[in-house]
Amino acid sequence: MKNLTTLLALFIPFLLTAQTNIVWKGGTPGQETKWTEPQNWDANRVPGEFDHVVIHAENTGHFSQPVLDGTAQIASVEIGPGAELHIAETGQLVVDGTHTYSEGISIYGGKLVADGIVILKHAVLDRLVETEPVVLKKRVLYQSTSYDNAVSVVTSH
Repeated sequence: MKNLTTLLALFIPFLLTAQTNIVWKGGTPGQETKWTEPQNWDANRVPGEFDHVVIHAENTGHFSQPVLDGTAQIASVEIGPGAELHIAETGQLVVDGTHTYSEGISIYGGKLVADGIVILKHAVLDRLVETEPVVLKKRVLYQSTSYDNAVSVVTSH
């Protein structure tokens, strides 16, 4: 019994922080591209800090791609072929792999357009298909996985 209790104590935190896929579907009338509209996501909720976001080019017959104009924190994001994720000038995307295994930002033939800020914590920007997938107009902050938590700034110009 003691071994079972110990085993449960070890795995419960892992279960509580399990990463969930949440897929962009977009197209909600009047809110077609709004990141913060729950109906634009397959789970009918806005992604949170433990979620893996998936963005496809075509979503149920339309091409509404997400625009983030506020602040969002997620575990990771995958941008598929032909898909785009836009971070507005007022937007800030935090991709934080601290509590989950995080691929960071994976771009498979899609595009990330950042007029705002992208912050990567314990995550990476992985451009798997080199077709001008990243357009940075402000900056990307990388927080290292080392113990000193150093931050380096990469600017687009």
